[in-house]
Amino acid sequence: MKKQMIATTLLLLSSYTFAIADTHAEIVLVVNKANTQKLSDEQVTEIFLGKSKAFPSGTKAVPVMVDFKVDGLDAFLSSRFGKSISQYRSYWSRLMFSGEGVPPQTYNSGKDIVDLVGRNPDLIGITDSSFVNDSVRVVTR
Repeated sequence: MKKQMIATTLLLLSSYTFAIADTHAEIVLVVNKANTQKLSDEQVTEIFLGKSKAFPSGTKAVPVMVDFKVDGLDAFLSSRFGKSISQYRSYWSRLMFSGEGVPPQTYNSGKDIVDLVGRNPDLIGITDSSFVNDSVRVVTR
């Protein structure tokens, strides 16, 4: 009886842990729904590292992103740009100090990113997928 209670408790705890893990939304890259351009990973990286200021068509590209405290952002930056949050901040600090660029504007909420990108076709944003709606198009996950 005692072993069965322990097994049941462990099973419930593991289920609870998976339920918590599933509540974290995925970080995605979005553009305005009117922006139908295909973007390669390299082009996205160049935009978010300040090496390019335009979409492939030549139209202006302005990067925006959620605050660095958002769950999953560190993994996203590492996988997409090869930089952790601290490396990304350091990279932009060097560029700003030398006058070579200004980092993407950050916002506290993924909802703010989706609202801004949905209203402005020049923006490209990194946000929490739970805020994505029909005003934006997901470019990459």
